[in-house]
Amino acid sequence: MKKSKELQKLVLASSLVAISIVIDIFFKQVLSFNNFGVPFYAIPIIYGSIILGPVYGLIMGYVSDLVGFVAFPNGAYAFIFALGAMLWGFIPGIFLYKKFDKVKLVMVVAFTHILVTIANTIGLLTFLSRESALASLTIRLTMIPVNVVIITVLVSSLYQKLLPVLVDMQIKKPNELKESILKKTSLNLGLFFLIWKIIMYNRSGDEMVKIIGAGLAGVEAAYYLANKGIKVKLYEMRPKKMTPAHQSGRFAELVCSNSLRSNDIANAVGLLKREMQSFNSLIMEAAYHAEVPAGSSLAVDREMFSTYIEDKINNHEHIEVILDEVKNIDIDQYTIIAAGPLASDDLFKSISELLNQEHLHFFDAIAPIIDFDSINMDIAYLKSRYDKGEAAYINCPMTEKEYDKFYDALINADTVEQKDFEKNVFEGCMPAEVMASRGKQTLLFGPLKPVGLGLEGREKPYAVVQLRQDDYRKTMYNIVGFQTHLTWPAQKKVIQLIPGLENAKIVRYGVMHRNTYIESPKVLNASFQVKEYPKLFFAGQISGVEGYVESAASGLNAAIQLVSLLKYDKLCPLPVNTMMGAMAHYISSYNRSFVPMNANLGLLPELGYKHKKKERKMLYAQRALKELEAFKEENAWSI
Repeated sequence: MKKSKELQKLVLASSLVAISIVIDIFFKQVLSFNNFGVPFYAIPIIYGSIILGPVYGLIMGYVSDLVGFVAFPNGAYAFIFALGAMLWGFIPGIFLYKKFDKVKLVMVVAFTHILVTIANTIGLLTFLSRESALASLTIRLTMIPVNVVIITVLVSSLYQKLLPVLVDMQIKKPNELKESILKKTSLNLGLFFLIWKIIMYNRSGDEMVKIIGAGLAGVEAAYYLANKGIKVKLYEMRPKKMTPAHQSGRFAELVCSNSLRSNDIANAVGLLKREMQSFNSLIMEAAYHAEVPAGSSLAVDREMFSTYIEDKINNHEHIEVILDEVKNIDIDQYTIIAAGPLASDDLFKSISELLNQEHLHFFDAIAPIIDFDSINMDIAYLKSRYDKGEAAYINCPMTEKEYDKFYDALINADTVEQKDFEKNVFEGCMPAEVMASRGKQTLLFGPLKPVGLGLEGREKPYAVVQLRQDDYRKTMYNIVGFQTHLTWPAQKKVIQLIPGLENAKIVRYGVMHRNTYIESPKVLNASFQVKEYPKLFFAGQISGVEGYVESAASGLNAAIQLVSLLKYDKLCPLPVNTMMGAMAHYISSYNRSFVPMNANLGLLPELGYKHKKKERKMLYAQRALKELEAFKEENAWSI
């Protein structure tokens, strides 16, 4: 008889676990309402804890969380989140097992809910920023009073209605009990697997996404989709077919610079990076792995950065890498075109014909890289502007006379012959000689700005050329803001006029290359989806964003939208008050003279209330992170 009772307990526990998983899957996967913010999945676990005791409840909580994760994986499994389900199963059993009381139930549910909320917030801190996690905590805490009422009423009702059934089962004869147990087990497991099968079918798990290009946007999109259980075929033509600017066949190769710019969330790109981190961005993960000193900015060792990303992509079970050129686009297959600004001629032609756009490009320039051992550090010195962060930049100071000589040589230097269509250059990467041609003082208010770079005990510089660390071993430094289209002999001559670089050894000369982009407002919506072809998405610089971080963010955004489309047949554009959402809004909004755009706070809607001007940037950031967290809560299982 004792064995029969234990068997009965096991069957009841497994049935309640199955019901908990079905409830969780139904709300999150079918309705995509994230349980309306109420942990309905916990109700069968709490009930089981009260009936069977805290040990059974603890095990039920863990099993329900683990099986639910296996059914619908969402990144790496984190035990800290299982702790919440285990608390729901353990604490009610301690206080209410064999001594059920409605008043005590209210207090126990409230106490447990607070502990679960704290545990989940601690878990979020390992994936999100402190600000985002705390914003989530605020939202969760406000829901607790309502949740306590709902959970208490349902558990109490369930207890009263099912108690007679349990008593009836206990007085049955062993054979009758065994037959009853088998019937109930078959019924519950059958129901669970039927619903599971239907949901798994509707998840479009067999759907494959094709991604063209393994640059920043492509790998970011591939990794996000793969972590959601979606199969990806990632195409990259390099090294089989190289571009004019790339030096290798590495994934996510940083061509122009090794800097991902500011880390400050009051800065547009700093805010953008923080938003990306909240979605477990591969690019941000790799960047911090390969970080090199750069003051208050984020710069990386290019090789280490790409190697980290390649390892993640090549070893992911849901990603198949195909090193081949894609020349044509299949509009009937889910595809993200992240070919970057250096798309091949055949793909360029295919895109032009498909979208009926003839002019899809501007031209970009790359700064030279200098061997550190050839820099004269008796003249040059390490310092960051205004001494913010680590003194990570090499500064080459100029007197007015030295600047005049340098300026004259620069504007009179030989340049590579340009064709007419090559004169459309992106402002953010304008060649130094073009900038200089706009006036003698232009460089002094741009890349050669001397303010905040003076060194105590030395004459105040008239101009300063800065060099930024380019690799982890500190053997190479690129000249900040010195993108150029000069001939190579001219580059060497002009660079060696810079004090401290008179014997400079140029590791890589500056070059100019074509950047391809579509006229996005005419063809894309705010989800980076082609309006006319719903299975086709664009991401990266080809979509009309500009910059490394912006490109990666667009790939992440496109992948988020595609996951929602594949699972629930709907798009979920990010809030326009977030930087990711504002960028998507910019590339999809009417613009008579559309050009690629870096992330900037001007893309965000105004705050709409009185505030101090010096607080504006931080207020933008706080609003963005708060709205992003609310968006993620609302769409937790559809993205």
